Amino acid sequence: MTRVGLGKILVNQEDLAFSQDLQGLVLKPIIDRNYLVYALSLGVGRFKDISRGATIKGVTRNDLVNITFPLPPLPEQRRIAALLDRADSLRQKDRLLLAHYDSLAQSLFLDMFGDPVANEKGWEKLSFGAIGESRLGKMLDAKHQTGTRSFPYLGNSNVQWGKFKLEKLLEMDFSNKDQREFELKNGDLLICEGGEVGRSAIWRDQLKECYFQKAIHRVRLDPAKALPEFVQFLMWMLSGRDGFKDYITVATIAHLTGIKLKSMPIIVPPLELQTKFAELIGQIEGQKAVVRQQMTASEGLFSRLLQDCFGA
Repeated sequence: MTRVGLGKILVNQEDLAFSQDLQGLVLKPIIDRNYLVYALSLGVGRFKDISRGATIKGVTRNDLVNITFPLPPLPEQRRIAALLDRADSLRQKDRLLLAHYDSLAQSLFLDMFGDPVANEKGWEKLSFGAIGESRLGKMLDAKHQTGTRSFPYLGNSNVQWGKFKLEKLLEMDFSNKDQREFELKNGDLLICEGGEVGRSAIWRDQLKECYFQKAIHRVRLDPAKALPEFVQFLMWMLSGRDGFKDYITVATIAHLTGIKLKSMPIIVPPLELQTKFAELIGQIEGQKAVVRQQMTASEGLFSRLLQDCFGA
């Protein structure tokens, strides 16, 4: 099928100077606006989440003028746009459901423990260093990398809220002593030292052998005082409530140093209440894992349909 560019379907060629509002484009009656939106969403990767009438930020005239797309008869365009609407609706529902589970988890925490900054429930507070052992990871020194004892390690970007990005991990040398010092064990809490301070996730032996880099705190909690499920969620709540502000060192970017982390006071509710929370949050996380699988499938379906309809 013949492919056309924007110049063929615009009434006013001056529009190619480009107003970022798609609704501002005056179209010839040979094209359906919804169909055009989806055509552009494939043509420029930054439009991945574009929707009808959206404002497109960071896109220039040059990004648009070279995009071409098939132009079937109007009824076929409308059929394709309606199909993509349904596929887009599926992925948006999955995203919304995931957001609802996050909201439920936050509400559960607040109901059981209250605001961890205000501490209106009057829980005991202990320094972070009093509830477990923490340390930063190994410093990466490119000059001393031999490649003879390379092992994968976690950096700041690999630690997400409640999960890890483990694809294409970087490697560096770890001696026998390093391996003992920087190994990860089941139940370790990994906390980002810089960037998005406090971002954390629990290590559950996702890999057989993995270590961690200096940008991360490894925390091994005293099980008689605190559970990693509670503390990980506490970090998330503190992050959203400016709870680290008195303990962050700011130079070019914010840092939560090892000394500051150890001295930072946090609420420590009774262990039985933390255990109940961990059980409930585990159920929520289980449901979120199902939704993430659905979301991967719905995102994949939408991308494949876009490619089938508009790909070269």
